[in-house]
Amino acid sequence: MIVRKTIDFSKPIELTPEQERMLDALKDRIPEPDEENPELSPEDFDRMRKAMEERQARKRKEVVTLRLKPQTIKKAKSLGKGYTTLMSDILETVFNNDELLKTFI
Repeated sequence: MIVRKTIDFSKPIELTPEQERMLDALKDRIPEPDEENPELSPEDFDRMRKAMEERQARKRKEVVTLRLKPQTIKKAKSLGKGYTTLMSDILETVFNNDELLKTFI
């Protein structure tokens, strides 16, 4: 079961006395390092950024123009929303399978 709650931040949040005591106790507390999650260095951030850019480059798709027979387009559209992604997946599968590709060459 999913429970959703919307918080209206335009109104001040009412804290209980216990919550206020807990926050007051944390106010002067010195942060402690977490051994399982060490602080990240600028080099760590650079490596993460480069990894993210590489992953995005692998997932990036190119826009192409392709001429198809009307019956092919009609059949693809009959499959519903996402038919262009399905067509892309079909082409990718064929081009990555040499045996299957040979049947069309």
